[in-house]
Amino acid sequence: MTDVKNKISYDETVDEALLQRFFADSTRMDIADEGFTDRLMRRLPEEVDTRCYRLYRLWTAAMAAVCVAVFFFVNGFQLLKLRVCGAVGGFLGDVVHAIQDRVGSLSLSLPASVSFSPSAEWTTLFHTSLMIAIALVVLGSLVLYDLDESV
Repeated sequence: MTDVKNKISYDETVDEALLQRFFADSTRMDIADEGFTDRLMRRLPEEVDTRCYRLYRLWTAAMAAVCVAVFFFVNGFQLLKLRVCGAVGGFLGDVVHAIQDRVGSLSLSLPASVSFSPSAEWTTLFHTSLMIAIALVVLGSLVLYDLDESV
């Protein structure tokens, strides 16, 4: 929209003539380089050979096929899954441990007859709940970001 806005003048027509006049002085500039630019321009090939384009495309296709073959040969999906899950799991584990340390450092004044020792089931439930909450926060943030970008 900005590009269209910049091209349209006040009477809502494209003002090419104004642009042509503005850049008229800079269209042909001669630089004192003792003819270096002219010699260089004469030596440049006019077009790249069609055979070269075919070779470029063939080389690109061959290298893409090699990359795909190596990806499947080394079981790339499994490696990718391990790396992503390991990174996300490590991050979430660090967050959970940090929260547990904070919660554990709080001094709760409980009567002497009450002892609080979380069971394995409670810890698992806490980890699962925390991971679900973090996932919902991340997904909600992405949705809000997309809504903000679409407006």
